[in-house]
Amino acid sequence: LEQIHNSLETAIRNGEPEKAVDLGTQYHLQIVRMTHNPLLISMYESLIYGINEEKITYMESSEQFQAGYEIYLKRDRALIEALREKDGILARYLMEEHIGIIMQDSE
Repeated sequence: LEQIHNSLETAIRNGEPEKAVDLGTQYHLQIVRMTHNPLLISMYESLIYGINEEKITYMESSEQFQAGYEIYLKRDRALIEALREKDGILARYLMEEHIGIIMQDSE
């Protein structure tokens, strides 16, 4: 998870939106797989293509590509640290916060 995140940071800093989207997908898929929930994994895998196309289009047209992603990178780093420290309460809080933000943005 951390290796994917590090590669994602590099892609963002190098201004590579397609690579960043691919790595972001790998990062999130790894988290979903950590649940060991076959239904959740299947649902996420079925949504990847549509989500990625939308993200690439948005990022290629956004002048704030790098700045916008910095917020996500900071939050992802906090999640990695919570998992490393085996702090399930913090990890859950961070995931719930992340999902809540996504839900607000999609309204």
